[in-house]
Amino acid sequence: MQSDKMFRLYLTTQAVDVNMNKSLINYRLEKDCTFFVLLRYALGISQELPDAISDDEWNTLYKLSQEQTLSGIVYAAIQRLPEPLLPNEMLLFQWFSNARHIAKTNQKVTEEAVRWTEWFAQQGHKSCILKGQANARLYPDPTTRTSGDVDIWVEGGEKKVTELLEKAGKIDETTTFSTYDIHLMPKERDGVDIEVHFLPSAGNSNPKTTPYLLNYLDKELATLTLCPEGFYMPTMKFCLAMQLAHIQSHFLTEGISLRQLMDYYMLLCHSTEQERNEIREHLKPMGLYNMATAVMWVLSEMLMLDEQQMLIPANKKRGTILLGGIMKGGNFGRYSPRWETGSFLRRNIVYAHDKMNMAMQFPEEVLWSEIGRWRSFFETIPERIQKRQWALR
Repeated sequence: MQSDKMFRLYLTTQAVDVNMNKSLINYRLEKDCTFFVLLRYALGISQELPDAISDDEWNTLYKLSQEQTLSGIVYAAIQRLPEPLLPNEMLLFQWFSNARHIAKTNQKVTEEAVRWTEWFAQQGHKSCILKGQANARLYPDPTTRTSGDVDIWVEGGEKKVTELLEKAGKIDETTTFSTYDIHLMPKERDGVDIEVHFLPSAGNSNPKTTPYLLNYLDKELATLTLCPEGFYMPTMKFCLAMQLAHIQSHFLTEGISLRQLMDYYMLLCHSTEQERNEIREHLKPMGLYNMATAVMWVLSEMLMLDEQQMLIPANKKRGTILLGGIMKGGNFGRYSPRWETGSFLRRNIVYAHDKMNMAMQFPEEVLWSEIGRWRSFFETIPERIQKRQWALR
């Protein structure tokens, strides 16, 4: 059985933190297999049903679905399960409420994406939505995908985009800046964060490959498509390159969740053979080849991705490292054991252990990621002193 195969693989690749109960980890890993069965069932990839699930196991699955920001997708599977397999009424209602909230948030985020698209158009600037709602529309039911902020690329470069936002009064003391975007915080409490990108990607910290990646993405932004929802989307080739770089960047720094991997699965399923062939030729000069082999393996194990839809052949060793980090850290690493270890020193010991594990399969990527991390550490010392914050996070 596919899930049993994955279970054995996880047991051989997971790094167990000293402060975590090993039996609990093994229990959770076993339920991860049922988790993947539910994901495939929700998307119509497979009609395989999970075995009988106890209340305790359902509670674990619910927690896991939240950590991986896939509650709405799993609930879509639950709606189709026969009654004997359903969770208890209390958890079912809780899951239903969570799914309703995800659907309503999706509507709000889409409305904001359209509003900002129209606003920038009125100012004479071309824009497009990166990831987020552009990905959601590729799902069988877009309302089941957990949405986040609005990532919108705007033409003109850093100086012009910043001046435009300042002149319009969109920038205030809550606004944060990075080397590739401007993060606008919502005025209202339950509003939507807006990240205005003046560069199409954060790159990958490598001075050799980042310029190549950004140059390729810039060329692809010459062609945008207005979707029925009312915002513009970049080309599929742009999405395949940019979102692979996004996965790599976050995996090597904070962490990444299965939602981003599922997004990539949707991109591959909606791409053409010609589009995949072209991206394949650019993966090495973009610095994304190793990560692509890992992503292909995770998607083949998690969602049964067909070999014909892969960018390149899957690599099991790299893939198990990627999947291990995903299952241990959850969405952007927020559930990583290193945040439960207490002191700053112990957290960084766990962090170093994780990085050594990654470096065995992603040596160059980890090296440049750490160089970028320490550069950021020293460049932000004045800001962190002001905030009385020693660590980068």
